[in-house]
Amino acid sequence: MDIEISGELLIAKGKYQMNNRQNEIIDIGKFIAMYRKEKNAWVLQTDMFNSSLETRSPIEIPDYLVLKKE
Repeated sequence: MDIEISGELLIAKGKYQMNNRQNEIIDIGKFIAMYRKEKNAWVLQTDMFNSSLETRSPIEIPDYLVLKKE
């Protein structure tokens, strides 16, 4: 994991691995998270992750999630 701190802003980025109860890998991917220092504590402001694995089956995207082209 890489951590960068600038003033009251901390950015953490790296890779993750998720295992099930049988210790089998069920997902691997990347993440980034932003923290802001408040009252001497780092508070999560936003985070994002995405899997590096292919989806197991095609998914249908609901209309309300489709970005409109301008």
